[in-house]
Amino acid sequence: SEGYALSSGEIYHRDCFKCDQCRLPIDGPFAQGEEGRKLFHPRCRSIAMGDICSSCAKPIEDSLLSFKGKKFHAACFSCSSC
Repeated sequence: SEGYALSSGEIYHRDCFKCDQCRLPIDGPFAQGEEGRKLFHPRCRSIAMGDICSSCAKPIEDSLLSFKGKKFHAACFSCSSC
């Protein structure tokens, strides 16, 4: 329906379907928080969940690599030896 959005069985007014990080409306792809109740733009979820690359300091929106407690984009991770 035109005035509503649906997420995990929950129904929202279109105007209430907002990102829990930036509070702007979600009108495209979105991600949910770990508990499934919060809604985020993909970039905002990365920020809210602390998925920030230890090398370039940008949010990690896709898959991430984790090494010794640090998170990296696959392209940013490099071996210290070679």
